Amino acid sequence: MAKLYFKCDQKQYNALSGLRYRIADIHYQRERGASPAEIEQTDKTIQSLFDELDILKVPFWVQNQTIASVDNWRKYIDEYTYQALERVGVDCSEVSSR
Repeated sequence: MAKLYFKCDQKQYNALSGLRYRIADIHYQRERGASPAEIEQTDKTIQSLFDELDILKVPFWVQNQTIASVDNWRKYIDEYTYQALERVGVDCSEVSSR
């Protein structure tokens, strides 16, 4: 079986970073008992990021790995987005915000 590979450009990286932040944020909101309205607003933002990632042609496996990298919101502060992506085979070498 071939190993999955994806080379990320700056726009894709920015959208993935936004997704990673919002996923961590919604986990944090749920943990602290945020209002349903606050959670709903974050959920709408996440949905718009999925739409943007689809337009930018980011594969689903990359989106899923981005989500999995912050299944516990505390993981968000432990590593940078490029580190989480490179760990699963995403090439971020052309990204300037490393």
